[in-house]
Amino acid sequence: MHMAQQIQDLVASIRKDGVEAAKKEAASILQSAEEQAQTIIAQAQEKATHIVSEAEEAIALANRRAEKALSQAGRDLLLSLKASIEGQFSRILVEKTSKALSSKDFIGLLTKVLEAGDGDVNIEIDPKAFEALADELQTALAAKLKSGLVLKPHDDVESGFRLVAKDGSYFYDYKASELADLLQPYLARPLHERIF
Repeated sequence: MHMAQQIQDLVASIRKDGVEAAKKEAASILQSAEEQAQTIIAQAQEKATHIVSEAEEAIALANRRAEKALSQAGRDLLLSLKASIEGQFSRILVEKTSKALSSKDFIGLLTKVLEAGDGDVNIEIDPKAFEALADELQTALAAKLKSGLVLKPHDDVESGFRLVAKDGSYFYDYKASELADLLQPYLARPLHERIF
């Protein structure tokens, strides 16, 4: 009986040692698993942070590019608008100058130019203006015509007139486009200040 008790105690001891060893092994496995899980979570969080950071940088870069493209488009539109307005302004200026050069104001301009010049010139006039204003020109320039001024239409003069030296050594153009070019710098600045 004593031997049976010893065997039973030995079995109980072995069982107890085995259970404790199994518990220690299980605790070790559990701790190792928890450590691995923590490592995996930390790596995943680091990777997620990196991905988010890269995504934020990509979005910021895309936003900067979009802002730059929008700003450039705005500048391009403003320049295009400015060029369009200036082109329209030039056309209107030539048109108005041309209209003035085919009206009675033209005679006053011509008279002033002749008074300022040396008088040794012939005048070539836009054929349409010459035809429309022939009588008024003859009356206004009668004294100059008597003293040798030659007044004639010329197809090369699109509008306005041209003063040509009698010896052919020089000429001055007073065409609508030339006069508009002279006027434009003086008129363009106030227009630019009002619009832009």
